[in-house]
Amino acid sequence: MYQIGYLSADRCGWVGGKIRQDQDVRAIFQQATRDGAVIRVHLDGQDPTLPPPPPEPVAPEQGAPHYEGDPDSGFWPDFIPPDE
Repeated sequence: MYQIGYLSADRCGWVGGKIRQDQDVRAIFQQATRDGAVIRVHLDGQDPTLPPPPPEPVAPEQGAPHYEGDPDSGFWPDFIPPDE
């Protein structure tokens, strides 16, 4: 077992209460972030699942504006075609 971060004080008490109620808390690592990590948690004994990976960015057409995605936040802007 490895520690990859910590819970905030308000979340720590809430999750600790679930554990004290004998709820089976399970977590899975999703991705590293600049400030720590993203994890998925289930409080009902089920194994958490990861979402599908984000789509690969499509190379813009020649002359089309290029919009950068942000893999850390998962934000990928929609392509906006140029005015004709």
